Amino acid sequence: IVRLWTDFHPVQQELVVRGSVTSIACDDQIMVCGYTDGTCEVFNEETGECIDTFDDNEEGIHYTSSKVTVGENIIEKISYGSDQSDRAGNSYFGIWRKIAFQKMFESVQDDEKDYVYLLDHG
Repeated sequence: IVRLWTDFHPVQQELVVRGSVTSIACDDQIMVCGYTDGTCEVFNEETGECIDTFDDNEEGIHYTSSKVTVGENIIEKISYGSDQSDRAGNSYFGIWRKIAFQKMFESVQDDEKDYVYLLDHG
């Protein structure tokens, strides 16, 4: 264990984000930040440059957070919120290809408990 920490050389990098961050996910190529407004940004891991923004949420939902995950070939985003009366929980779920950032799937749910976990099988 001592050798592990001796050889560890962290690299600090400053990112300029545009909102209040509610989740972060990364791999060796990209970093994804989810925000309180339900959107997320994708950053180049090496340069810190913003390379894409996923802001295609459903209208009529007041978003309060988003959770992002990075798989081997996909990026997933779940944006949580409520209806305009703040009574019913709503969420938006989207999956994008990691290389081309093309949307593969989206779903709007009126209950946050409806989601299942997905595995990226390449």
